[in-house]
Amino acid sequence: MILLLIPSLLWSQVMRERRVYYLDCSYSMVTLGIKDKVCDNLIKAIEKVEDQTTELYVIRFAYDSDKDAVLEPIMAEATEQGKQKLIRAIRDITWNKNTMTYHKDPIEDFYGNNRILKDGLTYMFLMTDGNDEWPDPTRFINDLKGWSDKYGEKNVYGFYVMLDKVARNPEVEKIVDQQPHFWNVSSADVNIRITRVEDKAVFNIRTGKYVDIPIFGPTNGYQVTASTTNNNYLIKGSEITNGKLRLFIEGKKTEAELPEREIVKVELTIDKNPGEFYFWVTDVISVKCNNKLEPAITRYTIK
Repeated sequence: MILLLIPSLLWSQVMRERRVYYLDCSYSMVTLGIKDKVCDNLIKAIEKVEDQTTELYVIRFAYDSDKDAVLEPIMAEATEQGKQKLIRAIRDITWNKNTMTYHKDPIEDFYGNNRILKDGLTYMFLMTDGNDEWPDPTRFINDLKGWSDKYGEKNVYGFYVMLDKVARNPEVEKIVDQQPHFWNVSSADVNIRITRVEDKAVFNIRTGKYVDIPIFGPTNGYQVTASTTNNNYLIKGSEITNGKLRLFIEGKKTEAELPEREIVKVELTIDKNPGEFYFWVTDVISVKCNNKLEPAITRYTIK
């Protein structure tokens, strides 16, 4: 008989990803002299996606006075073949002189056209070179204000990427800052360094003092504080070690007084990150805290 004891550390599964890049294709990208740099950076970002199951969308947007709104999606998985498909499409973009930038078009497309990956992670990059040229400036503002209600507690993350200083808009940046899971980025470099941690884990107070949770993405240079308002459990400390987030957990009561099982919401605060273009996107983890001795998993071999 072979006896195996497998600790219940993780209550999770590998999550697929979708990255949706909205690329401003208005003619000002040409007049500002940034189209080649932006396209090259987008290509580099696509090339660096390692997980071949990641879904990549490049959605070119511009308002064309002849064709009305132009939203042209191209989608592929991050295989070598899929990446080359997207790279060819980016290099073949036609820059029409009769085009303008309407910011309502990409955000409303994202909201309304099923761009979210169900049971997975979705990253949205709204890449623009200038100010909103739609006649009613409040429309895009109101669209942005709806982000929190739609995605504030979901695995959906947005980046407002200002490709040129012309795109700076203090009102828009302030509203983006107020939305959970939404960040401002002022750069033509869209190779944003994203770090996330599994948002579910299992901890047993009878058998351990901490739980290790896998981290995906860069970890060097981060300082993270974990906390909870739970009545039964306390987060004594946290640290990043060997590519994992380690949470030290204690009960506020005796084992006899603690519930047999409870989901504890743990909030993460990023005190320090490695640099301007590094983003830790996970802000809440659900830890299933068990207060019961679990039987060992036994496997018999017959000789």
